[in-house]
Amino acid sequence: MAIKDFYENTTKNFTGTITLDSGTPDITGDTVTFTMKKKRTDTNAIAVIIKTADVSIGAGKFEVNLTTADTTTTPDEYYYDLVWDLSTGARYVLEEGTIKVLDKISDNS
Repeated sequence: MAIKDFYENTTKNFTGTITLDSGTPDITGDTVTFTMKKKRTDTNAIAVIIKTADVSIGAGKFEVNLTTADTTTTPDEYYYDLVWDLSTGARYVLEEGTIKVLDKISDNS
């Protein structure tokens, strides 16, 4: 999927579809979480963003909606991951990498 860079103080929405064993599982009882941190080793307690995805939009589908309040952070490069926690206790890292929060030129209010 590769989550793309975004601007500070803006809305950022992204969706994805999970496949497992060539099928799209029912994830409505599961949790998909987007976490963004300044350092890989930071604890979740000091994460810049932790946002739970909407998993009720269809088989295997999820949607993460970041609001302007969520993206009010210092422009810089951050580490992120997208994790799928199943109701059975299993955990899958769907994606991880770096992402940039970009500085807006227009008024940030």
